[in-house]
Amino acid sequence: MKKMLRIIGFTLVESIGLSVWLILTSMARYVAAVVLFLFLLVEHVLNINTVLDRNLFNLDRIKGIFGFTVTETVAWVGWLLLMPVNPLLAFVFLTTVLLIEHNQADNTLLRKPFWHGLLRRKALGHTLVESTGCTAWLLLVNAGAPVLGFIVLFTGIFIHHLIAVAMGQKALREVRA
Repeated sequence: MKKMLRIIGFTLVESIGLSVWLILTSMARYVAAVVLFLFLLVEHVLNINTVLDRNLFNLDRIKGIFGFTVTETVAWVGWLLLMPVNPLLAFVFLTTVLLIEHNQADNTLLRKPFWHGLLRRKALGHTLVESTGCTAWLLLVNAGAPVLGFIVLFTGIFIHHLIAVAMGQKALREVRA
């Protein structure tokens, strides 16, 4: 139960962060990107420590967390810039960069070199769930259904987090065995 509450908590942090970022992009894009980065940084610290079953604000892997937070911020900013140009290209960009970010997160978790195996396919399934949910969120927001969009956003990210936490804990058990 504790783990599930933590996953719901950091999923809310990410979902609210993405929503605030989207609102801010129409006013101040650079400020919006910094705000997004900060929300994602908090989410990543909570996420890694949930996988490790430790105090939620333990910062011993902060260098790696900082690095993959930069990658994820770039993914979202690039995705939003590409959406009006070509939504399919934007989706492919988001999925590819999130796949890299998810592998960087795994590397940080397992203390592997940060740039090792960035296109490993094992994270592709939950990456597609996240990028699909997030693209549907933006389409719903743009269609005038922001509440439904937020529900879809939260659901996609939550499913992604459930899978990623389970995979991370399994990988840790294998490394420790």
